[in-house]
Amino acid sequence: MPSENISAFAKAKELRNNIAVAANMFAANSLQVIRVNCGPLSQEGADLKVFVELSTTGRLTENVTVKIDLYDEDGVLFLTGGETIQAGFSGYKTLGIECVCDGLTLYKAVKGKLYAVLGG
Repeated sequence: MPSENISAFAKAKELRNNIAVAANMFAANSLQVIRVNCGPLSQEGADLKVFVELSTTGRLTENVTVKIDLYDEDGVLFLTGGETIQAGFSGYKTLGIECVCDGLTLYKAVKGKLYAVLGG
């Protein structure tokens, strides 16, 4: 599946441009996404780390999990990952969500969805 013509870094940039942010779900949980970025986990493979810069619009009263869903070229969900922010947090934070799928995540993922849910 990996093409020697397209580097993992180029695929990460392409995927970053195809991640939809469910801003309403973040706002409902007192969070605001500032920026989303992607990069390979290592020089050797094509697994992914999604960086999410966010801030709060108020102190979190419950745990909130920030999740990423990744879809292949047929629109099939093949991977999901997330990281939880603990209740009581207020301020700015950068999360790093690792997405690992046989060293090929960046070559399988065509688009993604980033959202926030209570719990975690």
